[in-house]
Amino acid sequence: MRARIQQLIEHQHMNRQSFAEHIGVSPASLSQILNDKQKPTLAIVIAITNRFPALRYDWLLDGKEPMFTDGTTSDKNSPTPSQQEGATPPSSNPISAQSQPVGSASPHSHASSPGSSAPQYEVKYIDKPQRKITEIRIFYDDQTWESFVPKK
Repeated sequence: MRARIQQLIEHQHMNRQSFAEHIGVSPASLSQILNDKQKPTLAIVIAITNRFPALRYDWLLDGKEPMFTDGTTSDKNSPTPSQQEGATPPSSNPISAQSQPVGSASPHSHASSPGSSAPQYEVKYIDKPQRKITEIRIFYDDQTWESFVPKK
């Protein structure tokens, strides 16, 4: 799957940093996946498929061709870095319109894929208490340091 993620990055004419920002994950997480230090998680797969709706799960998970559902190279769906915010919603509307009739014909064929459970996840925001500074330490190049503690 790492090679296919790298292939998708190259296909979209992006670097790792811009691809990570585009799909909404940290560049460090993507770098660890692409450098064989970590396996891709379900969250990464969902993030990729949410940002690239024409991308086939079969291709991403197993390498089964073609890469995109409509059989094209998806140049019309690949946003340039300057168009990322504006190009994504228009490209997802025609694809979702095309995939609705197809999806209604075979909803059970993709029921076991990880992407079919994507709409079930909800983001829950947890209110955290405001943090307070307890100590500030400054380290100098002569191997000395100072600690500063705020008055209470």
